[in-house]
Order: sequence, then C-alpha cells, then structure tokens
Amino acid sequence: REEEGLWGWVAAGVGSVVLIWFSLGLFKLFPTVVVSGSMRPTFEVGDVVLVLRVPPERLKVGDIICFRQGRLPTLHRVIEIKAGRGTRLFVTKGDANRCPDPEPVLPAQVQGKVVGKIPKIGWVSMALKGMVGPGQRRNLL
Repeated sequence: REEEGLWGWVAAGVGSVVLIWFSLGLFKLFPTVVVSGSMRPTFEVGDVVLVLRVPPERLKVGDIICFRQGRLPTLHRVIEIKAGRGTRLFVTKGDANRCPDPEPVLPAQVQGKVVGKIPKIGWVSMALKGMVGPGQRRNLL
C-alpha cells in the first residue's frame, strides 16, 4: 500500500514538472493565451492556443502564426509572403482587423504556427497575471 502511494506521488511530481516545462515553452509545442479580439471569430479572448515551433520556410499563406513585435506575442494570419531584405517577409492580419499589420514579420520574429485551441481556459492565467480589467472579471463568472 505504501509503495502504491509512493508511485502516485512520483507520477504526480513528474507530471507537474512536464506541465511546467510545457507552459514555459521548453518543448516544440507550447501554449499561449489569446488576450485581444483581433482574431475573432477564430479565437476569442481567454482561449489558449497551441503553437508548434516550425521553421519559417515551412509557413504558407493561410497559416496562423505566433510572432513577437514588442512585449506580448501576437497571433495573426499570414495573408501574403514576400521576398525582401534577402529573406521571406510575412504579411499578417488579424481576422477581425480591416487592414493588414503595418510591418511585415521577419523570420526571426516567428515563434511558431498555431495548431490547436482550448476555449476559455486562459481566463485563469489572465486573472492571475492581472491582465483582466474589472469589467471583464464579471464575464468570468
């Protein structure tokens, strides 16, 4: 009986470490929380998307990519791929936005391609990080 309990604790510990590593982005697949409405109706604020690290040369028009332009990651759809500055440049646009993003995305900015979503579970993370305003907190309930 004690041995069964020990193996349960070991399994829980290993599972916790793997979950933490996953959430920190230490694997090829990592989660990120949707914090704006620019990709509605594809993604809603509070959804968690799963991003797969892929080489930028494997991206194509129509893919939704995660990239960095500033502090937070951005999730937008590739609407055009151009050659420029000796490399491929990705023209992106949020599904809910009227115009493409003002600056093309460089391959070095690409973190990966969105391969899945889990609706609504990102609200917990957003609340813990203080990214949810008072008016939005009511929508959590």
